[in-house]
Amino acid sequence: MSLIPIQSVTVPMIRTAIADAMAVRDLDRITDFLASVDWSHFGTADPAIRDLLGRVELWDTEFVEKDITEAEYTERLRSVLVAKVPA
Repeated sequence: MSLIPIQSVTVPMIRTAIADAMAVRDLDRITDFLASVDWSHFGTADPAIRDLLGRVELWDTEFVEKDITEAEYTERLRSVLVAKVPA
Protein backbone atom coordinates (compact mmCIF):
# COMPACT_ATOMS: atom_id res chain seq x y z
CA MET A 1 0.00 0.00 0.00
CA SER A 2 1.41 3.38 -0.93
CA LEU A 3 1.50 6.25 1.52
CA ILE A 4 -1.35 8.75 1.54
CA PRO A 5 -0.39 12.31 2.52
CA ILE A 6 -2.50 13.36 5.49
CA GLN A 7 -3.43 16.49 3.53
CA SER A 8 -5.25 14.21 1.05
CA VAL A 9 -7.22 12.26 3.65
CA THR A 10 -10.95 13.02 3.84
CA VAL A 11 -13.72 11.99 6.22
CA PRO A 12 -15.35 9.84 3.50
CA MET A 13 -11.98 8.10 2.96
CA ILE A 14 -11.72 7.29 6.68
CA ARG A 15 -15.32 6.12 6.80
CA THR A 16 -14.81 3.90 3.75
CA ALA A 17 -11.74 2.27 5.31
CA ILE A 18 -13.70 1.58 8.50
CA ALA A 19 -16.83 0.35 6.72
CA ASP A 20 -14.85 -1.93 4.40
CA ALA A 21 -12.93 -3.45 7.31
CA MET A 22 -16.08 -4.01 9.32
CA ALA A 23 -17.96 -5.47 6.35
CA VAL A 24 -15.45 -8.29 6.00
CA ARG A 25 -14.78 -8.50 9.75
CA ASP A 26 -11.07 -7.81 9.26
CA LEU A 27 -10.11 -5.09 11.71
CA ASP A 28 -6.45 -5.42 10.69
CA ARG A 29 -7.45 -3.46 7.60
CA ILE A 30 -7.95 -0.42 9.80
CA THR A 31 -4.43 -0.82 11.17
CA ASP A 32 -3.17 -1.08 7.59
CA PHE A 33 -5.07 2.04 6.54
CA LEU A 34 -3.72 4.01 9.49
CA ALA A 35 -0.19 2.86 8.69
CA SER A 36 -0.63 4.11 5.12
CA VAL A 37 -1.22 7.71 6.22
CA ASP A 38 1.89 9.87 5.93
CA TRP A 39 1.83 12.41 8.76
CA SER A 40 4.70 14.46 7.29
CA HIS A 41 3.70 18.10 7.19
CA PHE A 42 0.68 17.33 9.38
CA GLY A 43 0.58 20.99 10.39
CA THR A 44 -0.96 21.86 7.03
CA ALA A 45 -3.64 19.15 7.27
CA ASP A 46 -7.22 19.83 8.26
CA PRO A 47 -7.38 19.87 12.09
CA ALA A 48 -10.62 17.84 12.03
CA ILE A 49 -8.90 15.11 10.01
CA ARG A 50 -5.90 15.11 12.34
CA ASP A 51 -8.24 14.77 15.32
CA LEU A 52 -10.33 12.00 13.77
CA LEU A 53 -7.30 10.00 12.62
CA GLY A 54 -5.71 10.46 16.03
CA ARG A 55 -8.80 9.11 17.78
CA VAL A 56 -9.03 6.11 15.45
CA GLU A 57 -5.30 5.42 15.95
CA LEU A 58 -5.78 5.57 19.73
CA TRP A 59 -8.68 3.12 19.58
CA ASP A 60 -6.71 0.83 17.27
CA THR A 61 -3.77 0.81 19.66
CA GLU A 62 -6.04 0.16 22.64
CA PHE A 63 -7.60 -2.78 20.78
CA VAL A 64 -4.29 -4.23 19.62
CA GLU A 65 -2.88 -3.95 23.15
CA LYS A 66 -6.05 -5.60 24.55
CA ASP A 67 -7.02 -2.54 26.59
CA ILE A 68 -10.49 -2.63 25.01
CA THR A 69 -12.56 -5.50 23.67
CA GLU A 70 -13.48 -6.06 20.05
CA ALA A 71 -17.05 -5.03 20.90
CA GLU A 72 -15.85 -1.74 22.41
CA TYR A 73 -13.58 -1.12 19.43
CA THR A 74 -16.28 -1.75 16.85
CA GLU A 75 -18.73 0.41 18.79
CA ARG A 76 -16.26 3.29 18.67
CA LEU A 77 -15.63 2.71 14.97
CA ARG A 78 -19.36 2.70 14.27
CA SER A 79 -19.56 6.12 15.92
CA VAL A 80 -17.36 7.47 13.13
CA LEU A 81 -19.71 6.07 10.51
CA VAL A 82 -22.75 7.85 11.96
CA ALA A 83 -21.17 11.02 13.37
CA LYS A 84 -22.19 14.37 11.97
CA VAL A 85 -18.81 15.61 10.81
CA PRO A 86 -18.02 17.69 7.75
CA ALA A 87 -17.12 15.61 4.74
